[in-house]
Amino acid sequence: MLGHDSCDSSQATPTISSSSQTHFQPDFTKLHIATINCRGLPKTTDTSVRTHFIRYLRTHNLDILALQETHASSASLQQVFHTQFQAHDSLWSRHCGLVCFSPDLSFSNSVFSICGRFITTTISHIQKAFDPLRVTVIYAPAAYSERQTFLSNLIGHPSSGFDLAPHRHILLGDFNYSYALHLSASPARQAPSSWLQYLEQYFVDGVTPAGSFSEATFHRGLSRSCIDYIFVTPDLINSKRSSSTTYIQPAWSDHCLVTLRMRLPTPASDTIEPSPITGKGIWRAHPRLAASPEFCAKLKSTISDSIASLPLHWSAQDKWDTIKSVSISVAKKFSRRQTSHLKSIS
Repeated sequence: MLGHDSCDSSQATPTISSSSQTHFQPDFTKLHIATINCRGLPKTTDTSVRTHFIRYLRTHNLDILALQETHASSASLQQVFHTQFQAHDSLWSRHCGLVCFSPDLSFSNSVFSICGRFITTTISHIQKAFDPLRVTVIYAPAAYSERQTFLSNLIGHPSSGFDLAPHRHILLGDFNYSYALHLSASPARQAPSSWLQYLEQYFVDGVTPAGSFSEATFHRGLSRSCIDYIFVTPDLINSKRSSSTTYIQPAWSDHCLVTLRMRLPTPASDTIEPSPITGKGIWRAHPRLAASPEFCAKLKSTISDSIASLPLHWSAQDKWDTIKSVSISVAKKFSRRQTSHLKSIS
């Protein structure tokens, strides 16, 4: 998920913000997450540019920073980036990066795509101040045909983290297509219909409030567009505190820094059903579900539909992982709706 007059980093950086305020529970933990296409992080023609750029990004009081177009092609270069960011943890591919600045957060269950344009990981608080959540950074190809293939392959693949019913998930990066018709003369939503439908069904824009116009996140000459986004699942949107789109010096990048600030509530002590990304155990459905004809019929029809839609080129393991994910999703949804019914089954 490429001018303007030069901007001196020692001065206040122009910021265009779209914000919303929400009343929060007294017990919460802040999470500031941002994304930027850094247009080649090595800055090999002048490494001092990289140093000043990274130093500037560190001033934004971020917990997590997603990067695209990193050009982090070697382990030694990734270590240099990790050190310069003063990161507590970091994940790198040749196209993407995730940097953790907070000593209270950790990455786990990380997955990297072979192409390097996708990283997904679970973010947890070491003191369990909030329930773990999934964060995915993407850098979609600029070429239309390559972008179509890349985004199509993400949906439904077991290792991608895009579940059939995602929750507590933040998706961000350079999407290389736009939803904002008012900023660009090119057609909007140049992405596969399956991808667009998935995002529309399971995610909401975490930066631009509903009914508002997106701010430009990319500037080239006289053209402007919004191609950098932060999407969140609906269960996280009420945790939003504010958001901003910050203009960056052209010497550093022609993309803006897009930031989402959240306040995540402390987990309820009486939570019965654990999140699938919480803890070390394996989630198991209640055995009594098997006694419900309604559940059995629902599970059978859902699995049948899923099998029919599985790509032929997938391995048996990938197909099996998908079936397991589908089964778990059906069981959890049914359990939440039928708690009273299950208690009456002998």
